[in-house]
Amino acid sequence: MRTGLATVFANPACDSMPSGGRIGTTMGMDERHEFPTQKIAAGQEFTFALAVVEVLNKSNAGCSVTATFLPEPGATYEARLYIRGNTARCEMVIVDGQNLAVPFTMPKFSCMGGLKGKTRNGVGWFGSLNIIGGIR
Repeated sequence: MRTGLATVFANPACDSMPSGGRIGTTMGMDERHEFPTQKIAAGQEFTFALAVVEVLNKSNAGCSVTATFLPEPGATYEARLYIRGNTARCEMVIVDGQNLAVPFTMPKFSCMGGLKGKTRNGVGWFGSLNIIGGIR
């Protein structure tokens, strides 16, 4: 099972938005996940993260990328997260309405961490689930 997540942040330092940050969640087995279109303010830096989490047998693996770019008035954008090596790596591309690459910056660490906390931007993580207790 694969979960896709899209989250916005107040700034590149990963401060939370006052109204919450999750703008999209998808679940399924598909290779491609799409989120609903979001309106964003032009002329103001926009910081967001895209992530994928794969549920494996007694473990999870995932990867995320946080990016900041400056939207222009009247423009449309699409952000794409490409997964490499079964979530070992991921990379983001942002394109405009003409499918041309849009410049963006990335902090060293993703604003969305893994099971064990902070992760480097675009570097996958893996964590096993420790289930404590038993059946009596």
